[in-house]
Amino acid sequence: MQVAIQKDLQLSTSVQNVWTLFRDINRFAGLVPGVADIHVQKEEEKETYLAHLLDKVGPFKIEMTVEIKLVQLVEDQLLEAQLSGFDKGGKNRMKGNLQAKLSQLENNMTQVKFYANIEVLGKLAGLGASPIRRRTDQHFSEFARRIEQQFQSESL
Repeated sequence: MQVAIQKDLQLSTSVQNVWTLFRDINRFAGLVPGVADIHVQKEEEKETYLAHLLDKVGPFKIEMTVEIKLVQLVEDQLLEAQLSGFDKGGKNRMKGNLQAKLSQLENNMTQVKFYANIEVLGKLAGLGASPIRRRTDQHFSEFARRIEQQFQSESL
């Protein structure tokens, strides 16, 4: 099952500040709902991370390891990653890509456009797109709230 997501977020801070947050992987991962921990993987050509995710979607408790491979970085403008993950029992898998585009707006505001295209396989896919999209929307709203909190003191 394929899930495509596009979200926009406007932040009261500069592009450079948002980019600094995005590149601080531990700080950034701490803002993403469901991320229990994240570790740097050694790979010569691309930055790669392993994240441990915990979540509940419908009746399913999900515990998944996700590899995040940064495939394109354009400083202060673009971050693109490939994702692939699986649970311990092999009953659920996911793969896809994620992109964040940053642009400076007036009044020291930054627009972040998030794009994700994720394929969900296994038992979790049996739930259908609606519960997965609903859970994704809940996570994104919480993620956006957490990012906005990071920059609230700047706008006061």
